[in-house]
Amino acid sequence: MILEEFPAGVPLFIDANIFLYAIVGHPRFGPSCLRLFRRLESGDVEGRTSAFVLGEVYHKVLLADARRVLGVPMDRVVAELKQRPDTITTLAATREQMEIVLGYGIPVLPIPDFRAVVAASMANRLLATDAAHVAVMEAAGIADIATNDRDFRRVETLRVWAPSQSG
Repeated sequence: MILEEFPAGVPLFIDANIFLYAIVGHPRFGPSCLRLFRRLESGDVEGRTSAFVLGEVYHKVLLADARRVLGVPMDRVVAELKQRPDTITTLAATREQMEIVLGYGIPVLPIPDFRAVVAASMANRLLATDAAHVAVMEAAGIADIATNDRDFRRVETLRVWAPSQSG
């Protein structure tokens, strides 16, 4: 299903890739995601997310910013940050991008008992983080997810809303 067609007034779980496409201005999916965030700001869509999602977003934003600042290949960023942890305090773009994400004011849902995460993983053949998203959604009674991750299509209880591609 196409994200722009998501109905008003229905809770929608926002996955990490939706935030990332919007804040980095992804050429194909960014415009669609930005339209969603305008709908969230207007109150037309009731967005929800989790600490797992925000952790994913922060991690990817931090690594990309550190790669740029350190001038090293992506496969060396973590090792360099471990050698030079003070670099993290200088990552202004990371701070700015996370302020944008947190500025949307999207409620952060709690993680249920971790047994629910394991059960969601086993039942839907999902890796741990995606299973955590499903467990959070199930605990909150949310059936709709905004994501570009095809793995969620295996979860029979979910409706997946993907961003449209802009030319």
